[in-house]
Amino acid sequence: MGIDRVKNYYDNQVEHEWIRLDQDYYHKIEFEVTKHFIYKYTSPNSRIIDIGGGPGRYTIDLLENNHCVCLVDLSPQLLDKAKSEIDKRNLSQLLENIFERNATNLAQIKSNTYDSTLLMGPLYHLTEYTDRKLALLEALRVTRPGGYIFSSIIPKLCPVRDMFRWSLEGARQSINNENHELDRILNTCTYLNESNNPNAFTDASFANTFDMPNLYKELNIELVESFSCEGIAAFQGDKINALVNNETTWKNLLQIIIRTATEPSALGAGEHCVFVGRKKKI
Repeated sequence: MGIDRVKNYYDNQVEHEWIRLDQDYYHKIEFEVTKHFIYKYTSPNSRIIDIGGGPGRYTIDLLENNHCVCLVDLSPQLLDKAKSEIDKRNLSQLLENIFERNATNLAQIKSNTYDSTLLMGPLYHLTEYTDRKLALLEALRVTRPGGYIFSSIIPKLCPVRDMFRWSLEGARQSINNENHELDRILNTCTYLNESNNPNAFTDASFANTFDMPNLYKELNIELVESFSCEGIAAFQGDKINALVNNETTWKNLLQIIIRTATEPSALGAGEHCVFVGRKKKI
């Protein structure tokens, strides 16, 4: 089953997932831009649930800033890593709980509990619309009225642009092969690793930038803001890492990216896009 492939994939990607957002300047952009918008809508000492938070990068940052956090993920190995890193930093006192759960079923978690809900990974891997809707419904349920939901997607054209970035020969084969996976991605926004190739990404769902706003509207969630996590720097990893040679350049670059991250033209052009919604008060 697809969900088992996703779980197994991440159980075997612990160190990669831990260093992913901190391995170089380019990857730090996603982390820093996303944090900027999270804290823009987060009051001091908030209760936050991090659904699909993996090894706990966002959870740890929130704990370090005195927020009370519940971490949820499908992968027990990633959660073990998160526990270890949280203990190492003496942050356990603010950690409300850790649950190994599928994002589509958070039955152990009470409704109307959290000031903010992060849904920063599950929507990448729920290939069925009904499951994506269930995950968002659960995120909505556990969020208090007036609270915020941060839902992240991988834009539809991201894997196509990735193909050109990583392998010109692979891109050439994809363009010349009518039956290649590329056609299915473009037609269905879905990638399935049915061969269980350990060197390939796991099952994934990509999205148009209007998919999440439409789902928010259907579920009566107020769309507050949308942003691209990489913005104008998207897919420019080598150039960004070569560009940044001191803290001043890094700080100024981040400010430019953040300032332009909400531009409509940037939303579908990056590797990740986040939609900030507000649960309406009754």
